[in-house]
Amino acid sequence: MHYNKLILTSSFILISLFSDAAISWTGNMDSDWENPTNWDCGCVPSDGDDIVIDSVNTYTGNKAHPIISVNSSFSPGKVNINEGGKLYIQANLTTTDNFKVEGPGGGICNPTYPPQLFMIGGTLTVSGDKNLEAKKGGEIYFSGDSIFISKELKLEESGYFYMDGADSYVEINYDNNNKGKLKIKTKGCNSIYDQVEGTLIINAGETPKEIEFDGDGDGGLAYGKINVSGGVFTNYGHTMFKKAVGDSTIFNVSGGTVTLVDNVGDEGFLLADNNKDGEIDFNISGGTLIFQGNLDMDQEDLFTQSGTGTIRFQNIRNWFNAGTFFSISDTVIFEGNSTLLSAAGNWQFHHLKIGNFNAMNQTEPVNINVSGDWLSTGTFNESNHKVTLNGTSDQLVDVVANETFYDLEINNTGGGVSNVILAPNTDITIQNVFILTDGVVDSRTNSTLVMLPDNATTNGGNTNSYVVGP
Repeated sequence: MHYNKLILTSSFILISLFSDAAISWTGNMDSDWENPTNWDCGCVPSDGDDIVIDSVNTYTGNKAHPIISVNSSFSPGKVNINEGGKLYIQANLTTTDNFKVEGPGGGICNPTYPPQLFMIGGTLTVSGDKNLEAKKGGEIYFSGDSIFISKELKLEESGYFYMDGADSYVEINYDNNNKGKLKIKTKGCNSIYDQVEGTLIINAGETPKEIEFDGDGDGGLAYGKINVSGGVFTNYGHTMFKKAVGDSTIFNVSGGTVTLVDNVGDEGFLLADNNKDGEIDFNISGGTLIFQGNLDMDQEDLFTQSGTGTIRFQNIRNWFNAGTFFSISDTVIFEGNSTLLSAAGNWQFHHLKIGNFNAMNQTEPVNINVSGDWLSTGTFNESNHKVTLNGTSDQLVDVVANETFYDLEINNTGGGVSNVILAPNTDITIQNVFILTDGVVDSRTNSTLVMLPDNATTNGGNTNSYVVGP
């Protein structure tokens, strides 16, 4: 440990004051992390020393940015990469205090000289229940090999984290001590987590907010985003959207596999405080998004599905939707015993699939719309509610043997000879009301049947909507 000493004397007072002054990188000679002439103390820092890398204020001479090309001989305490500073890590470094990549702030979202960390190889370990942070325009670029964070990966006020490289690996709360999360906070500037490849693991930690989206109550003036376009992203804890309705907190999945193991919802749902409702915004356009806990969506929340993105609901869980789910392509697959809740929400599926020996329970939604295929090798429990097949092209109903609907409406506007096709060995039974609004139901394949029990009714159809029987 290095000390600065200040001695003040008078006829009455003698004071000796010791302080842990940070050691600054100067880059005076070259980029060698282990060269003492590159530090303002003229020495290689010791274990526990705080260090500052700031090209605007502390660089001298050649002003070279530091490169850790061999394993660091010391484990610093705090590491602060400030305005214009850059650190390149190609070997191993362990820190024992917070590691911050932090710009000047002052409302400047995109500083002229952003501080940057480039992790190219080796292992960075942030130990001691401490954080890795990108703040106020700070940027972290990670392409290998490993980052282990004891507590938080925190991106605030234009903080940015980018990961690529198939072998790149990040683990938050690596020591499993219940103190870890990924935090995205706007504070008036966009904050983003970008994953192109690699693996992120968030161990169950700071319940109930192992992922914490904080829109800061700024009404959407800035956004906090998680973008996953490849690799593996797994959160073993909760996913929480907090602060205020109208904030822009967005989870985008365009590739890779995202698994959310525990409950997903706003702060009101997870902490039982309705004054802290955030806004949920999921967009999936590729890859796979897996929910293994409950999903809770309020009136303002939006979940969209497009492209080639697949959504899977696993385990015995509830999907409460008082907002909007809107899908224009690909499939929602129910692989556990899933219950749909809330009569207030909007439900628009494209392909809907119930997995083998699994169940989907339409307990509260008055109506769910399906614009693609209805596929089931499991059980559908209709609960006296309605399903509307509302596609614009041919739709297939393919189940193990017989599917029972309470109310079923055919409103397929695709035109043509047949719009809703019953697959071989697929009979359907409508218990209450069969409404033919638009589109032709084709039950000619292998003599499949549309059956109405004695108490069921139908509107009789019209010239654009009828059943073609065997």
